[in-house]
Amino acid sequence: MNCDPIVPALILHDIGKLVRDYWYKRALRHEIIGAYVTRKVLDGIGVRTRARDILSLAVLLHHESIIIAHYVAAHGEKYFTVASLRKALEDADLTPICDVNSLVEEIAKQLESCSCDPNITSNVKKELPNLLRNLNLNKNDIFNVLKDLIVNATVGEPSKLRELRARVAAVTHAIVVSDSVAAYYGRSVCSNVSSGTGYNGGTWIVQRALEGAELLDDNNLRNNLCSSLRKC
Repeated sequence: MNCDPIVPALILHDIGKLVRDYWYKRALRHEIIGAYVTRKVLDGIGVRTRARDILSLAVLLHHESIIIAHYVAAHGEKYFTVASLRKALEDADLTPICDVNSLVEEIAKQLESCSCDPNITSNVKKELPNLLRNLNLNKNDIFNVLKDLIVNATVGEPSKLRELRARVAAVTHAIVVSDSVAAYYGRSVCSNVSSGTGYNGGTWIVQRALEGAELLDDNNLRNNLCSSLRKC
């Protein structure tokens, strides 16, 4: 496949924010839909099973501490149970709140800008719109895909599970950094408005990244991200 599979995962990791539930109720964490859509897209473009699961798990866990608080601590549980997942799905309205066609076109442009094969972008443009429009009809499939991911990450030979989790953690790092930096530029730098949650100076992740812990070009990010936001 002529495309680093982490590229679609990075582009799609927050796609769960497009559903009505995220904006009005938040019964369902957006990472769950992000992980589901990522896995389906990676399946569709032929990513190998192991890589597909690693990337999908990384999307699922890029706000792990919040998931634990939302689904575990809040309900007096010790673990994130599949019963909690099913109940959250049942209560959620997964109707897209944006123009799906325009969104998919933008995703395709991002894939093309990262030198992904035209066949891959063509597949995404063909399959992703229906996937997003039918989330409410496919809650059982979402549940089964997420249950499969959870089982694969928790059941098996300990040494293999440790290796899997280490690989997931490595990808999660990239997603968390990109997520934090994008939020910082979108909510503070580009808008010149502080959200009151640390974005005026950036979270500690952003601060460390911009101090040299990550290979980031501040001027390039300001020009490209802020320019993209002005088009929205």
